[in-house]
Formats: sequence, C-alpha cells, structure tokens
Amino acid sequence: MYRTVYDLTREELNELKDSYFWSDDPDVQEILEESGIDYPWQIPDDVIFHNYEDFAFVEEDFWCNI
Repeated sequence: MYRTVYDLTREELNELKDSYFWSDDPDVQEILEESGIDYPWQIPDDVIFHNYEDFAFVEEDFWCNI
C-alpha cells in the first residue's frame, strides 16, 4: 500500500529527516545553514512534508520497519 509523507509515522519521518540532513545536495546544505539547523531533529516537519510531498512510500522504504 502506498502512502504519502503525511501518512508516515514519527519514526519514518525521523528517517527522512536524517536523509535530508545528510544530503549531498548543496541547496539542502545551504537551507540548513541559513536556518541554523545543526541536527536532523531540528528540521521542522513542514520542511520534510514540502520536500517529499510528491513521493509515494511503502513500508519497506524505511529501516525502522524492517
């Protein structure tokens, strides 16, 4: 069953925050620096919702579900 980012559990959202935080994308790194975000857990959920709103997820996409 496919889910949107809005359907994810807290653990799954936290995994996305980790992935976003450690991204090699210079635009992401610039956003984090400008926002003063030093740790993945400081990323607001709204940032993750916006960044992943066009994605479809399945349970197996996340380590916490394996």
